[in-house]
Amino acid sequence: PSLAAQKQFDYALECLSREDPSLRITQEADTGQTVLGGMGELHLEITLDRLKTQYKVDTDMGKLQVAYREIATSVCSIDEKFERKLGDKTHTIHLNMTLAVQEGLGSSVVEWSKDKESVEQFATIKPQLKRAVEQAINSGLQSGPVLGYPVLDSRITIHSVQIGRGCSMPMLTAGAMNITKSLLKQTDIRLAEP
Repeated sequence: PSLAAQKQFDYALECLSREDPSLRITQEADTGQTVLGGMGELHLEITLDRLKTQYKVDTDMGKLQVAYREIATSVCSIDEKFERKLGDKTHTIHLNMTLAVQEGLGSSVVEWSKDKESVEQFATIKPQLKRAVEQAINSGLQSGPVLGYPVLDSRITIHSVQIGRGCSMPMLTAGAMNITKSLLKQTDIRLAEP
């Protein structure tokens, strides 16, 4: 759209979002499209109609998509080693963790085991490596095994982590994410509507 039309569109969205807090507006980085989220098809159709009639903004509405979620329905554990060789270096990470179902929790949580043996082992790991492992597990939970939607209502407890000497940060992240995906494939997952 032209610059004038874009300004009118931005103004209209700002006004609509102020009036209706349930309307979610996001900008798609890859395509540059503005994506509206709401409480159903009728809600979005009314918003689109208001954009056209009240604010005189010509818009196109693509196919509606339902934002499903994936929810674990059973407890599962994994004790797995991720190993990759790049050039002459071998990068390894060994993770032992458990996924527990926590209904009503909302987003999934990653925590470190508090038993004495685990705490002693975690004390030897640098804080930035612990953060990287935690972030990688959270990233792995963002796309579930059924249809690739975020996994909710889960609590992942890390019991032990062993990081090979010289393991690079990208490989550490890839390994933890890979092991998380393996854990999710082993558990029962069901689709849930928002």
